[in-house]
Formats: sequence, C-alpha cells, structure tokens
Amino acid sequence: MCFKGSTFLMYMIKITEKQRDDCIQYAQDLIRSGKQFNRYDQPEYTQVKRTALGKMGEVAFYNLLTESGIESDYKKILTILPHADSFDFLMPNGNYKIDIKTIKSNHRYLLVPKDQSPKDIYICIQMSGLEAYLCGYKWYNDLILETDEQLSNRMPEGRCFNSTLDVLKDVSLLLKYWYF
Repeated sequence: MCFKGSTFLMYMIKITEKQRDDCIQYAQDLIRSGKQFNRYDQPEYTQVKRTALGKMGEVAFYNLLTESGIESDYKKILTILPHADSFDFLMPNGNYKIDIKTIKSNHRYLLVPKDQSPKDIYICIQMSGLEAYLCGYKWYNDLILETDEQLSNRMPEGRCFNSTLDVLKDVSLLLKYWYF
C-alpha cells in the first residue's frame, strides 16, 4: 500500500506479531552471543531494542519482496552468522549489496555510520509498531558525509553519511529492476 507523505511517497508493509517476536529473540541471542559490535557503548537492553528494530525493518523488506513475487529466505534473515553480515539482501545478479536502515517514526534521516563498510544500496524503513513505511532508497555514492556541526551533535551516531527522507528514490523502482 502506498500513501503520500508531506512531500514524498511511502509504502506501508505490515509485519506479524510472530515476526516481531522472532526479531526480538534474534536480537537477544545476537547480543548475548557477543557477536554484535556495540558501536555506541550501550547497555544490553538498549542494544537488544536497537537490533530488534533493525531486524524488523529487514523482515518488512522481506515481506515486500514476498508480496511482490520475489523469493527470499526468511530463515536466513534470522540466522546469526559467525561474522558480521556484509549485507542484508543481495540482488539476484550478485552485483549489488543492499543494507536496510530502520528508523523510528520520529526520525527524519537515513543514516549510515562513517565507520561501517559501504554497501551499494541503502533502503530506509520507518517502523511504527507492526507497520513499516518504506521511505525509499539511495545509492551509497549519493549519500552525503555530514559536516554540519549542529546536526552531528544531535546524532548519537556522530559523523555519518546521510540523506533526508524527502530525496530518497521510490522503492518500486528498485523492485522493478530487481532482476537486472
């Protein structure tokens, strides 16, 4: 489902309560295993909340792919790998790595930490309960490295690559060319 935001289109996808619970369990297992990098030196509870939120965004994108007739492996999304994953999704041609960036409903930026290894495409998903709003996507090369001191001071992430949500590309374009 698509709706018009203030200046751009967003697509709403739901996740189920079971999927939410899967994400919380994944986050708890990952944090307790010590395999998650604690970038912001946060307590375990906060790490679990942030990780579960991010995983819920990935599940929402999985749901979008499924609803669009594109096959993806749900179990793979919830598998804890021995090393940090190098991407969240891979386009079928294997050339483009996709990273899902999940934000809360009051956030207005797609943020990519400066120290994170770059992916090709970043998809921004805004979670509100069990509803995910697919805000859009941006190619890595189109992101801006934030230099604005005021904005940087408000972000716990520190300096990061970013984009405002209103300039993200429509996710339907990415799906249209999924098999290119």
